[in-house]
Amino acid sequence: MKGTVNYILGHSRRLNFIKRFNTRIKSYEEPVSAHSFYVTMYSFIIATLMKKNGRVIDVELTIKKALFHDLEESIAGDILTPFKKQFKKEYHALCDLAFKQITGGLDEGIKDEIEGYWSEAKIGLEGHVVDYCDDLAGAVYCIEQLNSGNQYFNDIFDDYLSRLKVKSDDPTLTKMTQELELRHKEILNAKGHISHPIS
Repeated sequence: MKGTVNYILGHSRRLNFIKRFNTRIKSYEEPVSAHSFYVTMYSFIIATLMKKNGRVIDVELTIKKALFHDLEESIAGDILTPFKKQFKKEYHALCDLAFKQITGGLDEGIKDEIEGYWSEAKIGLEGHVVDYCDDLAGAVYCIEQLNSGNQYFNDIFDDYLSRLKVKSDDPTLTKMTQELELRHKEILNAKGHISHPIS
C-alpha cells in the first residue's frame, strides 16, 4: 500500500510540473497533465463516434491507453520530437527506465495493468485513436497559441497537421482533420500571413 500512496502523492503529480514545448515562446504554459487530460477526452469522444459509425472499438480500453500514454514524462520530461526521431533506441530505453522507477512500488497487479496500457498505448485501433488524439491535442494547443498572436507555433502546427492527415484513415478522423485545417486557415486569414521565424 505504501508504494501506491507514494505513486499517488508523488510521481503522478509530477506531470503537472512538466511543461510542454519547453524551447518555444508561449502565450501560456501547458503541463503534461493537461495534455494527457485532453488526449483522454478527445480519445473518448472520437472512439465513441467511431463506434456509433460501425467500427468495432473498445472505448474503455482507448480511454485507459490515453490516460497513461505519457506517464514516463513525469521523470523523463517532455523530450522534443526531433530527438525522439533521431535517437529512437536511446529514447525508448530512457522511457522504460523512467516507467520502472515510476511504477516500482505499486502492487504487482496494478503495476502490470498500467504497464500494459502504457506500453501498448499506440497499438491496435484503440492505440491508433490515442496516437491521433495525441497529435490532435498538440495541434489544438498550436491553434490557441496562433489565435493569441503567437506566430512561433505555425511551423509546429503544420507538422501536426501533416501527421494527422496521414493518420486520418477513418471518416471520423478525416472530418476532424479537415475541420482543424479550416480553423487554421481562418486564423491565418484573420491575422494575415504568419511567418516562420524559428524552426
